[in-house]
Amino acid sequence: MKKQKKNNGIFLVAISAISFGFTPIFAKMAYSANVGTFTLLFLRFSVAALFMFSLIFIRKLSFPSKKESILFLLLGFFGYAGQSCCYFMALNYASAGVVSLLLYTYPAFVMLGSVLFMKEKVSVLKIISLILSLTGALVIIGGEFNAKKKKE
Repeated sequence: MKKQKKNNGIFLVAISAISFGFTPIFAKMAYSANVGTFTLLFLRFSVAALFMFSLIFIRKLSFPSKKESILFLLLGFFGYAGQSCCYFMALNYASAGVVSLLLYTYPAFVMLGSVLFMKEKVSVLKIISLILSLTGALVIIGGEFNAKKKKE
């Protein structure tokens, strides 16, 4: 049974990764059909909410407590929704590949923040990981540092 759960987890992570990989492609398609950023985000989060509430009812799961619900709403609104808004707006100024790559440099910022603000120790492994991740980002970005708004 444990192996089945592990395989299910791996499958769900793979589906999630694939879905996130298609996000900028779908966003670019929506933009080409003259869908605005806020409309796109509203639709995205509405579909996600419908899916999640359906899952809660189908599986007969309990809702979080009032305190947890408020915390989740605040984190979602100021955290994830804010990040998503910036991400989708950035797709108007740079290619999907560059925007996605810059989004996923967040582990480097988390590592730097943990060292600066949480006083974590800097290890050789952390420095090597940071150098490799940022070098990889620079290699993939190449010379594309100009962010020009596309003509409509």
